[in-house]
Amino acid sequence: MVKSLSYSPLRSSSWIILLILFLGQNAFGQQYELLRSVEISHPLRISVDKQNNIYLVSENGDVDKYNLMGDLLEHFSPEKPGDVTLIEAWNPLRIFLFYSDFQEYMFLDRFLTSSNRFSFHHISSYVGLATMSADNNIWLVDYSDFSLKKYDLTFDKVIIQQPFDLLLNKDSYEVEFMREYQNLLFFSVVDKGILIFDNLGNYLKTLEETGIGYFGFLKNELYYVKDSELHFYDIYSAERRKEEMPSSADLAMVLENRLLLISGTDLLIYNRKK
Repeated sequence: MVKSLSYSPLRSSSWIILLILFLGQNAFGQQYELLRSVEISHPLRISVDKQNNIYLVSENGDVDKYNLMGDLLEHFSPEKPGDVTLIEAWNPLRIFLFYSDFQEYMFLDRFLTSSNRFSFHHISSYVGLATMSADNNIWLVDYSDFSLKKYDLTFDKVIIQQPFDLLLNKDSYEVEFMREYQNLLFFSVVDKGILIFDNLGNYLKTLEETGIGYFGFLKNELYYVKDSELHFYDIYSAERRKEEMPSSADLAMVLENRLLLISGTDLLIYNRKK
């Protein structure tokens, strides 16, 4: 006797669910394609210029410049080794390095050739963090008088000063990273979040997310790594989203069609499909 095969809606729906899960897993697997793994010195800082060249700073202050395929383009080794607190390479013709230990800053050209170092001592007894502004001046966090300042390089004077008294606890705060982007200034305070200011230094709001050090930008979104995921925050609409990463990483940089992950002494370069 031949048994007839009866149609079961439950069985059919189960297969559909399994198929959706299978396709979903494969879609994630295809989202990132590893293009290259490059062995590097253990980097402490990372930046990218507007031409999508990558800059990695090692613990002795050496700077290496790579292209998007992981080819080493230039190398800089300072005469006076020291930890680089922040590198801002958005303008590839004027790469900014800040040394908090020395209270000095330096500019490199596109060949990573250095000029003289410049001191902050005539401005403050201690600058905690500094970065370039969009108009080629310098934003700095002055720990000595607990304020945000903008320093005009041409006229050698502070042109903006905003106190932090109403925003931060003077006795316990740690500014980790700062960057100006689309006429807004962002800086991360480890136990508070990412504070957002306008281009005159006026406080706007705080993205409340503790434990954030480095962050970056992709179009209108700010991104950072937390709990092995990429978190995105639209700086205008305040919408949030998350992406899984193909592997764990100490630092991440998201570009239009690339994902760069630093894990230990490896630079992992992924093709990032939309």
